[in-house]
Amino acid sequence: MAIIGIDLGTTNSLACVCQDGKAVLIPNSLGKNLTPSVVSIDENGEICVGAVAKERLISHPEATAASFKRYMGTNKAFTLSGKDFTPQDLSSFVLRQLKEDAERYLGEEVTEAVISVPAYFNDDQRYATKEAGRLAGIHVERLVNEPSSAALTASRLSGEEEGSYLVFDFGGGTLDVSVVDYFDNVIEIVAVSGDNRLGGDDFDEVIARSFCAHHQMDYDGMDRQKRAALLAVCILIPVTIHRQRENGRLFLIDYMAEHYPETFFSEPERIDKEEDGSIVYALHASAHPELSVTAKVENGYVEGERVYLVKENYGQLLFEYYAAQYGWTAVW
Repeated sequence: MAIIGIDLGTTNSLACVCQDGKAVLIPNSLGKNLTPSVVSIDENGEICVGAVAKERLISHPEATAASFKRYMGTNKAFTLSGKDFTPQDLSSFVLRQLKEDAERYLGEEVTEAVISVPAYFNDDQRYATKEAGRLAGIHVERLVNEPSSAALTASRLSGEEEGSYLVFDFGGGTLDVSVVDYFDNVIEIVAVSGDNRLGGDDFDEVIARSFCAHHQMDYDGMDRQKRAALLAVCILIPVTIHRQRENGRLFLIDYMAEHYPETFFSEPERIDKEEDGSIVYALHASAHPELSVTAKVENGYVEGERVYLVKENYGQLLFEYYAAQYGWTAVW
């Protein structure tokens, strides 16, 4: 019976198994190696985990939880659809999903696992992790410090039998910096520093707050659905800047308007454009009323307090306005 390895992360989790002396990542039911560490309760009371639950962060934020790893070992309760869950409860749902994916992949029952944890995890946090495993029907054979795993892997990949490593682990919810010595198949963590309340989630919030402050929007006063939609886009900004070299703020505006127009705009009115009979939409820019009299957009025009444009051009509308207003330039 196989023992699987699990990385129970703040943002994403994954499982692997040792086959022919190599670690093989186990795909989930969607064929992806990463499973978002998100849990949601649907309308029928069923528990959703992973990508499906992540989508519900925007549509059903009151029934969805993420980043609960940050609170392992504490008394914090998450209320989803009127029911209270502890961080280990929610973590157990993620672990159970990984267990089921591993069983489907391996074709056999999985009851044991090794789980990696941050080096700074205290006894309460480690106990909570083991408890999450027990709730998921998994016997946690061992907890392995994440920097130890990284040093072991680096040593094997490099072929060096001993060495010292600086392991910099900047995750979705935590920052962990460790100095690790590896010699005679023994791994020693010499020093550990970091912040278990600093991670990518905090950067996302800073970007969102900056965006709101710049556009006179109240971040703290937003309803949960609007805030979740905004944060979902902020997560994509660093990737977009890296891959497309596009100005992050322009991407944020463009993406929000294109994919979540109902969040920032009043309901569009579908009408016929008289000139050629093509279908267009008329709307009032409720969050940005200045758009209705100043913005110009391809395949759209302004008349009084209405903006006429095809639905696909929500993003282009905002792009043109803010590019002209603030002198931003996008590199395509």
